[in-house]
Amino acid sequence: GRAGQRVPRVRFAAFAIQDPRKGAHLLGPALAQLKDRWPGMQLVTVGKDSLSLPHIPVRELGYIANMADMAALYAACDATIVPSLQDNLPNVVLESLAGGTPVAAFNIGGLPDMVIDGQTGFLAQETTPTALAQALDALLTHAHALRPQARAFAEAAFSEQAVASAYLRLYQTDLPV
Repeated sequence: GRAGQRVPRVRFAAFAIQDPRKGAHLLGPALAQLKDRWPGMQLVTVGKDSLSLPHIPVRELGYIANMADMAALYAACDATIVPSLQDNLPNVVLESLAGGTPVAAFNIGGLPDMVIDGQTGFLAQETTPTALAQALDALLTHAHALRPQARAFAEAAFSEQAVASAYLRLYQTDLPV
């Protein structure tokens, strides 16, 4: 832990928390590796199903439908952890970045398009609990500095205007038939 630093809150969200593709089974072993370095660390879960971890307190919030409540939750957390083993461009990452909360995730699927290592979060280079713990440790160490970058990236890359402009450019491109 760090003197004078508040207890870190890490958010994990999945529609179905126990879906093996979402990687919840890797969370316990990863977070256990950080319990001495980040004493009192709390995992906040959003989604159906429950999750209990032997070394880390888990606060289960269930399914949250209200967007204002979800935004407040992102703002209250220091990091979002996405241990997915299969994912494309998960909304949970976009929502987290838009809320200024950086993300730790595996370097798989579309996640590297959203989690820019060292800027909007940190990527684990192997799909192991140890690599995930290292990414989360780096994230918690630098989370405060990454918050503005996470928000700015989400606005620049995924705002309605940015996405509409990208589609317009695509539609105006001459593609071979």
